[in-house]
Amino acid sequence: MDDPLETTLAHRESELDQKRQEWERRRTTPEYVKASTDLTRIRDEFIRTLRVCWFAATRIPEYVDRSVVLRSTDDMLECAVIQHIAVEHTARNTAQRELRYLLELAVKALFVDQQMPRSPFDHRLAFLERKVTTHGLTPELDELQLHMFDGSARKAFVTDMGRAYGRASKYVHPSVEQIRERSEAAASGLPLGFDSADVLQSLAQRIFEVYGLVLVLVLHSLGPTAAGDVMESAFGEDEDWLFRQHRHIARMDEDFDYKAERCHRLELLRKWRGRSFAQ
Repeated sequence: MDDPLETTLAHRESELDQKRQEWERRRTTPEYVKASTDLTRIRDEFIRTLRVCWFAATRIPEYVDRSVVLRSTDDMLECAVIQHIAVEHTARNTAQRELRYLLELAVKALFVDQQMPRSPFDHRLAFLERKVTTHGLTPELDELQLHMFDGSARKAFVTDMGRAYGRASKYVHPSVEQIRERSEAAASGLPLGFDSADVLQSLAQRIFEVYGLVLVLVLHSLGPTAAGDVMESAFGEDEDWLFRQHRHIARMDEDFDYKAERCHRLELLRKWRGRSFAQ
């Protein structure tokens, strides 16, 4: 007589094997390949931009040694690498949890640097420990000095920060939405270990949005002069710089159109800024 448990397990293994074969076929489709390529490009461009920002900061005497933002770029790089590994293994919720950490880190680090502009690094850490909230973005986000934005641009940025943080927060603690998403994915044939081009593309859009928001804060930490060097000297002639397509970075980039070296390619820059990441 057949063992019912063995029969059930064998049937389950057969179903999983079929799903694996279907997933392998799906991964070769143009839609899936594009989504996967987009995710890799977002990671690589984020890392490249952070490195350029760090290099630009080294031209400011002692700034890198004092700045909590610049000292935190290794954490940001680590998040990007870990997120990509998580996505490759279809751990979608794990990847989204890292987004909240990135947002909190960037906001609180910039807040400390702006509150203690002349203080050594150790004093800034003490301020971070004693005076800064341990979770959430407020009140620090509301008090940030975002001098490269006018009033309406600042309001739009703060609103997008809050939305992105709210979305990411749903994956940090147990939530109805998180459980429902997992259940619905499994019911549609995408249990843990499997995904689709649509899922990857949606996740890529969220990651791109958060990385751009974080880079806005890193650029503000440098100040207008060094940020201008990043925007123009490093990326001004680089058509492939992905984050020019992020609306808040595009808004910052416009502020440097006055530079004489841009006069002959303003139309080109406007064209690049007008592109959509989804294209």
